[in-house]
Amino acid sequence: MEAELGWHKEVVWTGVWATTCRAIWFWRNKCHHDENFIYSLRPWLDVVMRVRSYDIASSKVATLKNNAVTENIMWCPHKGVG
Repeated sequence: MEAELGWHKEVVWTGVWATTCRAIWFWRNKCHHDENFIYSLRPWLDVVMRVRSYDIASSKVATLKNNAVTENIMWCPHKGVG
């Protein structure tokens, strides 16, 4: 199974399960509502890639939160127009 799915130890099963359930729901809706929708030839790879992308993004957010700097930015209208 590991060889067929491109499975890696760093991909957590619970993430794969949740992402698969959401993907099946999404694909079903796309198929039902979008006449141009085409199913992926390798949906399991789409799921694994989504899980990996989420894991990478969430680890970066966690790192950013630990090193957070708050900066207030105010919008100033451009003067001299008109």
